[in-house]
Amino acid sequence: MIQHLRCGWSRPEEPFTELSDPKGSLMEKRIGVIAILLAEPSVAPRLNELLHEYGSLVLGRQGLPLRDKRINVISLIVEGSTDEIGALTGKAGRLPGVKVKSVLTSYREEWDEDAEPR
Repeated sequence: MIQHLRCGWSRPEEPFTELSDPKGSLMEKRIGVIAILLAEPSVAPRLNELLHEYGSLVLGRQGLPLRDKRINVISLIVEGSTDEIGALTGKAGRLPGVKVKSVLTSYREEWDEDAEPR
């Protein structure tokens, strides 16, 4: 067993069991920001469906329509594994008229996706 560490202090009363992905590496949660630029309004319903599909990753969302520039900006604060965040950004970026950029913090938290949220 590995003791779970959060924010530099240990919580020995809450042991953490390693969880591996199919390749055998330890799963980690990351916090990040995703910027989405939407230049094609007809794609908005599909983009919203995709964001709903990955809603469990989204901690915060802000949308800003720049009507005079004919572009919509959506910013997301997310928390999840790099695979989950990458799947979201990859699918969104393949939509026509959508550009996506993401930045992940260096903060990493080992996690068990089957554990109950605190």
